Amino acid sequence: MKPLFFMLTILLTAGCKDIPSEGIDYLPELAHITSKTIDKAIIYEVNIRQYSSEGTFNSFTKNIPELKKLGVDIIWLMPIHPISVKNRKGKLGSPYSVDDFRMTNPDFGTAEDLDFLIETAHANGMYVITDWISNQTGWNHRWITEHPEYYVRNEKGEILDPSNSKTGESWGWTDVAELNYDNLKMKAEMIQEMLYWVRTHRIDGYRLDAAQEIPDNFWNEAFDSIKKIKPDFLFIETEKSDVIHQITDLNYDYLAQQLMNGIAIGRNTVADWDSYFEHKKTSNAKKIVINSTSNHDENAWNGTVYERLGDAAETFTVLTYLMPGVPLIYNGQEYDNKKRLPFFDKDSINHTKGTYFGLYEKLGRLKKNHPALSARIDVGSYGRIRTTNDQRLLAFWRANNNDSILFVANLKNLTNKFNLPISGIFKDYFSGKIISITPETIFDFKPWEYKVLIKQ
Repeated sequence: MKPLFFMLTILLTAGCKDIPSEGIDYLPELAHITSKTIDKAIIYEVNIRQYSSEGTFNSFTKNIPELKKLGVDIIWLMPIHPISVKNRKGKLGSPYSVDDFRMTNPDFGTAEDLDFLIETAHANGMYVITDWISNQTGWNHRWITEHPEYYVRNEKGEILDPSNSKTGESWGWTDVAELNYDNLKMKAEMIQEMLYWVRTHRIDGYRLDAAQEIPDNFWNEAFDSIKKIKPDFLFIETEKSDVIHQITDLNYDYLAQQLMNGIAIGRNTVADWDSYFEHKKTSNAKKIVINSTSNHDENAWNGTVYERLGDAAETFTVLTYLMPGVPLIYNGQEYDNKKRLPFFDKDSINHTKGTYFGLYEKLGRLKKNHPALSARIDVGSYGRIRTTNDQRLLAFWRANNNDSILFVANLKNLTNKFNLPISGIFKDYFSGKIISITPETIFDFKPWEYKVLIKQ
C-alpha cells in the first residue's frame, strides 16, 4: 500500500483526528510481526483506567509518542470491554469481569476511539494487543440467562465462580462466572468472539488470561482460526501452563520475577538464580519469555517495585533488559509510580518524569542496538562468570558472534569486594567511561550496585 493512500485511509477511519507522532513525516504501513520483531521487542502494559485522570483511550493515545522514546514496540491493553455490575467488587469492578465481548467499556471510550489508538500506535511503529478473557464472564453477560449451559454448574444447576482445576477450590473470583469448555457450542461462540476483533479492528494479538484453566484443544482450534485471517497474529500467555507455553509466541517469566522479589528480601540468593537459569538453558532455549519487575497483579496485590524490591529496584530493572527475554514496563513505572493501583476502583499515575524515564530510554537504546541482547538465549548466549562471592554477585556475559556485553551486580544489601576472572577494555554504558579490567582488578560495590560493560 502506498504511504499517501494509507494516510488517507487512517484519516478517514479515525474521524480526521490528528495522529500523535514523534518525527513522522508520513504514515507507513506497519510491517508484519516476525521473529526478528519479537527478538528486539519491548512491551508496555497499559491500565487504561489508571493511566490518566480521564481514564480513556484518547487520553492514553496522546502519550503514545512518549512510549516510542522508550523503544516500546508492543502495547498490551488490559481488558477493553464493559464490566458487569452484578456481584461487582469495588465501585468500578474488575476489568476481567466481561459484560460483552464485542463492546468497549464506555468509561474508556468508543470503538472508534480504540481504532484511533491502534492506528496511532501503528503510525508510531508499535503493535497493539489486548487482554482476552476466555475462562469466565461477568454475571450480567447475556449468556448467563440465554445459555446457562455454557457455564460450570453445581448439582442444583447453579452457576459457579471459577475454581482451581486441580483442587476444586474457588479462587475467590466471585464477581465472575466460570465457562464450561465441555460445551461445544460455547467453545464455538467464544472463537467467534475472538475472531470479531481480528476481523473488524486492526489488533495485532491477544494476551491470554488464565489460559492454563482452559483445555488445550480449544487453544489449538482458536489459534488456527485466527491465523487463517491474520497469520502474523501474536499470542502471549502470562500464566504457568507448560502446554500453552509451547504454542504461544511469548510467555511471562513469573518465576524469575518471584526470584527477584526473594533476593531483594534475602529469602533467595544468587545460587537460586543460577539454578533456575541452568534449567532454562537446557529445557527450551528457543522459547522467548517476558521479563518484568511488575505487572497489574503484582502491583495491585503484592506492592510496587519500591515496596517489594526496595533499593534493588533499579538493579533488577536493568537486569530485565540484559537477561534473555523481552522486557516489560508496567503502567507508570516510567514515571517512578510509587502507588499500588487499585484493581476495582479509580486512581491514576503521575506523569512527572523522574529517574526511570531516562533509565528506560537508555535501556531501550541498548536493547535495540546491541547484537548480543537477543531475546533468545540460544542467539545472545548467556554465560555465567564465576567469582569468589557467588552468593552475592551476579555476573554474566551476553554474546553474539564478536559482540559481547557484561552485566555485573551486587545482589545483596552489603558491600562487596571482588575480582573478575576476565581481561579486556570495556565501556561503562551508563557513565561512558573506558575501563581496563584484568583478573587483578579489585571492584568494591555498594549494596545493589551494578555495571553494564560493553566489550571494546
